[in-house]
Amino acid sequence: MVYTSRERQDEVRMALRTIVSDPEFGVRALSNSRVMSNMLKDLLPDAPAETGVVVAAAEAGLAQSTGALFSLNGLRNSTFDSLDRFWRSLTWG
Repeated sequence: MVYTSRERQDEVRMALRTIVSDPEFGVRALSNSRVMSNMLKDLLPDAPAETGVVVAAAEAGLAQSTGALFSLNGLRNSTFDSLDRFWRSLTWG
């Protein structure tokens, strides 16, 4: 289990939102470990543990099993709720 501070959790949530908001990748990036790894290294250079957990989750297909990939046509209000559920499922909190 990875323990992270509330501040670090917020940073990871913002990084996930940034990745999903990227017009080149969108929510599909949550299932692409290569994209997640590359983008998270840039967005969270001081968070290797959290980055590792998110990349492992992408490799395992967690985004699909938690319902985070519900729309490939653009962001809707509930996308950010899905991202929060995705991150909470990784941190057990």
